[in-house]
Amino acid sequence: MKKQLLISGVFILILSNTYCQKGSFFVGIGPSIGFPFSNKNFSYYYKNGIGGSLQSSFGVSKLGSITISVLYVSIGAKHPPVTKSSLTLMKAGYRTNFSDSRFFVGTDAGLARYSSGSSHFVISGMAGYSFKISKKAYIDLFPSYNQIIGSLSNGRWLTANILYRFNLKKN
Repeated sequence: MKKQLLISGVFILILSNTYCQKGSFFVGIGPSIGFPFSNKNFSYYYKNGIGGSLQSSFGVSKLGSITISVLYVSIGAKHPPVTKSSLTLMKAGYRTNFSDSRFFVGTDAGLARYSSGSSHFVISGMAGYSFKISKKAYIDLFPSYNQIIGSLSNGRWLTANILYRFNLKKN
């Protein structure tokens, strides 16, 4: 856990030459696919899941933005006694773009909640690319690694996300 936090911190510090419009407010929505890949037991019982995500980002400086996101994934069961389940991740974090490009990285942390009612701490990292489709709109493609602490075998999920992201500021 400490190693993951250290790596996330170093990532942010290294990428200090980035571009983001201070004061911007973006909202993104789109589909997501979740892939369990913890250990043999976790992957043995759960199938890949499908769902969606909602993310907002607040430009805080030229260096990046603060993000708030909610991701929902419906998970199928492969073998009994496990039944169909769902996972909701609620996270806050930081995202930064590389200078003069649309590549970005980010890290966030928050709460993971399974449909069974159990809640756990989650830490995540992402890297992706933004395709500009208009002056105020983008399509973001990014995988996100999610480490859920204290769940079944410390569940690890890789999610593939596609977001339609648009700026709500009138600038």
